[in-house]
This record gives sequence, C-alpha cells and structure tokens, in this order.
Amino acid sequence: MLTPAPDLLCDTCLGPSHYDHVHSVDRLPSPRHTDEHVVRRGYAVDFAGHRGGGGLSRSWVFFTDREPAVVFGRAARMSGFDVSHYAVLEAARENRWNERANTDVVTLYLMSGSNLRDHTTELTILRRWVQGCRPGAASYDPPR
Repeated sequence: MLTPAPDLLCDTCLGPSHYDHVHSVDRLPSPRHTDEHVVRRGYAVDFAGHRGGGGLSRSWVFFTDREPAVVFGRAARMSGFDVSHYAVLEAARENRWNERANTDVVTLYLMSGSNLRDHTTELTILRRWVQGCRPGAASYDPPR
C-alpha cells in the first residue's frame, strides 16, 4: 500500500488502499490531460472478502471500459472464498502532481449509488468483452 505524505492525508477516505485517496462523490470530475493533472473516467470494481474469514480486504481496481470491469468483478467473486462482495461503479482516476511531496497523488473517485452490477445484462457485456479481447495485447479494444 502506498502511504501518502503526511500533509496529503485526509479523514474522508473510504479506507486503506493502493490509492492515495478514495472518495465517494455525487459528481465525477471532468476528464483532463495535462503534464501535471490527468483525470480518466471509467469504472471501478469494489470488492472485499469476509472480514473474519481470511478474505481479501476491501479494495478497488479501475478500468476505462465497463466490459473488463464486469468480467474482473465476476471472476473475483467466483473465487468463493477470498471475495464475497463486488460492485461495478462509475468512477474517475486522477493523477495530480504535488510539488510539495514531489510525487503524483492518485485519487479514485467513486460515483455514489452507481452500482452497475446487473446479472440480466451480464451475458451481453461478457460477449462484448470477448469480442474486444486481443490475445497479443493486455488492453481491451471495444468492438465498433
């Protein structure tokens, strides 16, 4: 886990994470791309295991496309032991250069109430994911 510089800590974060900050918001920040500030919109998978049962602690993984986010959440939940909960949320990932700390500060914004996990549409999403997979690349290429 990354530990933010003491002057960057806040008391509104959702919990320990590999992100410097994780916040639930009513509105996501707008996309942006400069040398010092990058905001990408996409989806985050929120997942966790049973607290007392040795499952994984709460964590989030960001994806720019919905299809790989749904597949990741579904696959993690299929572990049966380590992951007992997952949600797919609208999200934004922000990298902002902090001069004082001399590092990028990475913040994940999660849209309040945006759980997109819907088993009735999952098969369609899984099919789109398969169509967008490229065996020779790690990235997802959405079908057109």
